[in-house]
Amino acid sequence: MEILLRSEEETEAFARKLGSLLQPGMVLGMTGTLGAGKTTFVRGLARGVEVLSHVTVNSPTFNIVNIYPGRETLAHIDLYRVESFEELEGFGFEEYLEPPYIAAIEWFDKQEQLEFDDPRHLLRMTFELLPDEHRLLRLESDDPGIRSMLDELEA
Repeated sequence: MEILLRSEEETEAFARKLGSLLQPGMVLGMTGTLGAGKTTFVRGLARGVEVLSHVTVNSPTFNIVNIYPGRETLAHIDLYRVESFEELEGFGFEEYLEPPYIAAIEWFDKQEQLEFDDPRHLLRMTFELLPDEHRLLRLESDDPGIRSMLDELEA
């Protein structure tokens, strides 16, 4: 599935709709260059899982993970500065890939370098910054439940 996102507002609105469909144990593996819209997308996800509106959603680049409780609990993980899988083990990374969490992982392309396996319920998301400041978002999954959810979004 591909979506053209023309603004931050469109990005957050699509993410909010997706977030309203996510279930605990689902993992969103996000890739894309700096400024491609990953953190903006997570802001929308947070609203979709009903994180309180006064809660500020920021990139967890220095913390590695931020937890946002709502209707569901969103774990926002950033692998940008992570150099080894041991660093991830130090804060219990794998726990965030299972219920009760929904995990949104920025810089998921580092997954192979860090040598951890794809999570069971994975939605791969690629953000591409286009010349006109629009973003192209590609979504793909081998998980039948997630593919069904994507079909519902497209309808």
